[in-house]
Amino acid sequence: CINKRKSGGSDLGGGGGGMVGLPSGGSGEAANSARVRARLEEMFASGAMPRETMDFRAWGEFSKLGEEEGLAALDEFMASDMSRIRNKAAYFMGICKKLSGGGGGPGF
Repeated sequence: CINKRKSGGSDLGGGGGGMVGLPSGGSGEAANSARVRARLEEMFASGAMPRETMDFRAWGEFSKLGEEEGLAALDEFMASDMSRIRNKAAYFMGICKKLSGGGGGPGF
């Protein structure tokens, strides 16, 4: 069959090559800031978003932010009503895009 899906694990989520840990590198300061990393650990520990829920796209958008924008993204996410969010990684990515000026708004 031509349309076979690739068998094996998914490339999304935190389970693959380096995704289990915190993001590293990136052009912004957020990925390299001790303050941001501490706030990320608080978010993961609180259960608001399990570490494995974050996918590479969300990490990519987050790593573009500066330190203050990274902290603001985490604060906005943590202040959100989690019971109303179905895809937490996509929601977080949207917050990051909005703060970086790279999207958001009506209709994207």
